[in-house]
Amino acid sequence: MKNDIFALQTEFLAAVFEEDDQFSQRLNSTHNLPAALSIKIYSGSVLANVMKALGEIFPVCKSLVGDAFFEAMAESYIKSHRPTKDRLDDYGESFSLFLPTFAPVQSLPYLPDMATLEWQVHQVFHAKDVAPDNNAVVLQKMESGEVDPLSISLVNIPGLAVLSLAYPVQKLLEMYWLDDWQEVAMDLEDTQLLLWRNGVNIHSQVLTEEAYRWHSQLNKPLALWSLQENFEGFNDLFATGLQQGSIEMLATS
Repeated sequence: MKNDIFALQTEFLAAVFEEDDQFSQRLNSTHNLPAALSIKIYSGSVLANVMKALGEIFPVCKSLVGDAFFEAMAESYIKSHRPTKDRLDDYGESFSLFLPTFAPVQSLPYLPDMATLEWQVHQVFHAKDVAPDNNAVVLQKMESGEVDPLSISLVNIPGLAVLSLAYPVQKLLEMYWLDDWQEVAMDLEDTQLLLWRNGVNIHSQVLTEEAYRWHSQLNKPLALWSLQENFEGFNDLFATGLQQGSIEMLATS
């Protein structure tokens, strides 16, 4: 029975995304509405909802190409990358990989990087929060001798992303945030970027090579003493991370 239900759901989903025109023949039509038309109406509603979700996740991409173009692009993506998760907030991760294969946007080679950045903004925004006073508490315990400095580790906060991009698309993101569009050259320019969230505010910063290495390694907890030994600019990196709220101090007993 479970297999039959799953098979029926799979066939219905294929019909919704217009991959199975024969499915409607298995349904009963009403006096007013043929089965094929019922599925087409439902399909249109589903596609509209998914396209709306993509537009909310990738608003800068949408602004750059225009509403009608974005809808056509999103529809092509949806049909080749069908949603598989329960939440539309989790849909769109592969959008940046799809864009280079979509011929009409080949004249905008920076658009995949823009999509990559926007997806990370989306992820950072929805990441879990950390206790705002955690670092202050750990520092106080360390200074009072209650915590051994050798037991302290550092890690990036959950709401943080480190990116390496081929184009400086953060300029477009900043213009969108400020609603201040200006003409800007999008030439190839290797850019290491940090995104992090404090409260509901997302910040971005272009990183130096050492800061990029620092945050790349802090994707997992690393001992404070080890970081001191391996980073020449440790004092500045540590102080900046605390000031920004981009790193979290962990004390193990």
